[in-house]
Amino acid sequence: MQADQEGVAAAKQRANPELNSQLVTGGPADRRFDYAEFNFAHVFELGGKRSARAARGEAELERGQAELLAARESVFSETWLALNRLGQIRDHLALIDEALFTYARVVKDYASRPALPPELSVSRRVLELAQAGLTLKRAELQIEADAAARSVERAIGRVPAPDDVLPNRDRVWPELPEEWSAEPLTGSHLSRSKAEISDALSRRREAGAAAWPDFRLGPTIQRQTGSGYYTAYGVNFALSLPFYQRNAAGRRQADFETRRAELGLAAMEREERDERERAVVAYRASVSALKAMPSETSVSAQHEEIERLFARGLVTAPLLLEAHRQRLDLAEGRDERELAALAAYARLQALRGRLTEGAL
Repeated sequence: MQADQEGVAAAKQRANPELNSQLVTGGPADRRFDYAEFNFAHVFELGGKRSARAARGEAELERGQAELLAARESVFSETWLALNRLGQIRDHLALIDEALFTYARVVKDYASRPALPPELSVSRRVLELAQAGLTLKRAELQIEADAAARSVERAIGRVPAPDDVLPNRDRVWPELPEEWSAEPLTGSHLSRSKAEISDALSRRREAGAAAWPDFRLGPTIQRQTGSGYYTAYGVNFALSLPFYQRNAAGRRQADFETRRAELGLAAMEREERDERERAVVAYRASVSALKAMPSETSVSAQHEEIERLFARGLVTAPLLLEAHRQRLDLAEGRDERELAALAAYARLQALRGRLTEGAL
């Protein structure tokens, strides 16, 4: 950003004056002379060249600000979702560890018996296969957690602490205000398209200014020594004459570039309006699904009841295995809906230009 700001200052600078001189010596032996001429000229840029350059610098600054906003939105969104995912993985690993502990306890109990009937022998094999599957799943989640932690570390400069983890099963999902759908779009992508318009308009100004010549005006000093000594003062000026062209091709090109930028902005506005509608639908559908799910407290209570029934011999091992599998599947489905809702909410805030102001 500092470079773009300096670019604006550089574009507003006036052109430096010019100094032109010539030195001549010679002539016949009896009439030798030395001649010197100095022309000092100020450069006057006609046609608004300086203001056009300044507008170009402002457009570059606007584009840089839009790109900076896009980078901040990307880092904020990725870090926020990664922190949420880390918490989800933490909770999921706890469920897997609980299931593995239960399976190991039952398998050990079966192994301690001298002989097993066919039904229990099959149950033991099924539990051992389930143990192996959950062990693989646990390793996959741990790899995903390590990747998410490294992503967060790159963003915040340190390894995320346990207090940094965001998921909260009691999170209150806000209702989306209806006026959000009518608010002006101010996201980074749209800001970048508007910066393209500003840049195209500044180029058109530059193309129009290029049709005008630069006017040079200043004092002249002539001096001759030797034969015919004299000193003279005068004024010099220079002006190119637009006889052959007035940059018509450059102006037409700038017009086309401006039209293309305007079409790009209109397309981006349509795309972001559609994206906003999709994000609203995705958020509301995900939140509705989450609210319809049983609470974690209820699921835990039901699961504990199933384990008590198993301990009393009233429930078979396959039913216990199925209870753990359904609990893990439910947690995985809840995690997917939570991430979908969070991503949709983040995108809606980004389209409003307010992503970094706060999160769920």
